[in-house]
Amino acid sequence: MVETLRLPSVSDHSGLDLKNQLLGYLQSRGYFVQDCGTHSKDAVDYPRIAYTVARLVAGGVCDRGIMVDGAGIGSAWPPTKSVARAPRRATVWPSRRTRASTTTQCAHARAGQTDLEAAKKIVDTFLACECVEERHRKRVQLINAIQEGPIETEHTKRRCWPRWETRV
Repeated sequence: MVETLRLPSVSDHSGLDLKNQLLGYLQSRGYFVQDCGTHSKDAVDYPRIAYTVARLVAGGVCDRGIMVDGAGIGSAWPPTKSVARAPRRATVWPSRRTRASTTTQCAHARAGQTDLEAAKKIVDTFLACECVEERHRKRVQLINAIQEGPIETEHTKRRCWPRWETRV
């Protein structure tokens, strides 16, 4: 038996309707979906809601997150600040590519520019993809290591001055 993914889902006030439609769709497909807000059309701060999903995913409580907001970009920032990864564009191609190469943990839909059918494709693509290449996994480990402190770069290996600045 395949384990059911645990998916927290959030939206800002402009994404409420699309989020609710996606929740029903995902539940009908057998996913366990936790609705983390918002629950009304009253204005909310999208960083707070996106952070809710980011913490659940980064903390291992949930497997992947679904976020819907008006522009489809603001909700991508809080996950990247809390060691959850989210694409900064809300279309099918980034959902596939970022999941396959950087194991993104949160999918996006832009309520203002995405209808339900397009949102379903974005989420289905995101949920179906896995990161399978070792070179990508190694890079994700480097991204995660940044949270712990500096990582080695070409600039830390040798003294590297900008071209326009000369040193004697």
